[in-house]
Amino acid sequence: MDTDRPLPGGGQRMRVDRVGFSIFLGCVAWALSAAACPAGERLPDCLEGTDLEARSVGGDDRFAVAAVTGKGELLQIVPAGVILPPHWAGWPVPAGRALRLTDVGEKTDRYGRLPAQVHVEDGDGRWGWLQGDLLAEGRVLAEASDGRCGEALLAAEAKGRDRGVGLWQYGGVVRATDDRLLDHVSDYVVVRGRPLSVGMSGRRIYLNFGHDWATDLTITLSEDLARQWIDRQGAAADRDDSDLREGLQQMLAGRWIEARGWLQERGGPAIELEAAAALRLLRCGVGNTISCP
Repeated sequence: MDTDRPLPGGGQRMRVDRVGFSIFLGCVAWALSAAACPAGERLPDCLEGTDLEARSVGGDDRFAVAAVTGKGELLQIVPAGVILPPHWAGWPVPAGRALRLTDVGEKTDRYGRLPAQVHVEDGDGRWGWLQGDLLAEGRVLAEASDGRCGEALLAAEAKGRDRGVGLWQYGGVVRATDDRLLDHVSDYVVVRGRPLSVGMSGRRIYLNFGHDWATDLTITLSEDLARQWIDRQGAAADRDDSDLREGLQQMLAGRWIEARGWLQERGGPAIELEAAAALRLLRCGVGNTISCP
C-alpha cells in the first residue's frame, strides 16, 4: 500500500475524521473463529487464527496503528490491502484496544511499518475487522491484490458500493472515456469502459480505449499477468504470443470491463495493472445488478 498518494472520490474529496470504531456486522468482518460464523459461512483463510497479539497505543504516524506486544515490543502496524483517501486523519483505533493480527507481512516496509490484517476488540468483548469495516462504510478503497485476502477485501468493499455509501455516494467509478481523466493523474482509480482493441509489444499487453493514445486511456499489463488473468477466467492461456493477443482480443474488445490502479500520464492517460484481480469483466444490463453506461 502506498500511503503517499491520494484517492479520488468521483470528483469529490473525502476526509476521514471520525474517531472510534464501529462494528461491521458480518462473519467476514468481525468474527475471528469459524465457530463464531453463522451456519454455512466460513471465515476466509487469511483472517483465521491469530499471528500476533498486541494492544493499541497512541502514536504520531497517521498512516499506522501504534501498538505494543505482550513482550513490550513497540510496533507500527499498517492495515494492509486498502487505499486511503486524501487528508487521511488516522486509523479509528483508540488507545488501549486489544488487537489481533492475521496475514502478517514477512518484513516491514521502508518506514519500518508491519503490514497485516487488523482485528480490534470493541471494549465489550466483540471483535471487528478494521479494513473490512472501513471498506463496507465506503471510507477506503480495496487495493487490487492476488494475495490471500484479496477476494475478502473486494467482497467487503462491494457492501459499501451496493449501499452507495462513503466515496461511492459520489459515483466512485471513473469512465474510461471521461475527457477529464487526466485530472486524476497520481490517483488510485476504478475505471469502467470498453476497450476497442488489444495490442502487444514485446512482453507487454495494451488495452486501448480509443484511437488516439495521447488522449485516450491505455491499460497495460505484463504477458505473465495476462496469462494469470486468463487462467482466473477458466480459459487456457496459449503459449504462442500471437494466440495470446488474439485470445485477449476476443475476450475483452468491445466488452465492459472494470480496472483499478494508479493513473499515470505517459503521453496520455495510462494504468499499469499490478494484479490479475485488478481487471474484471462486467456482466451488466438486463438481469444483472451492474448497470453499465
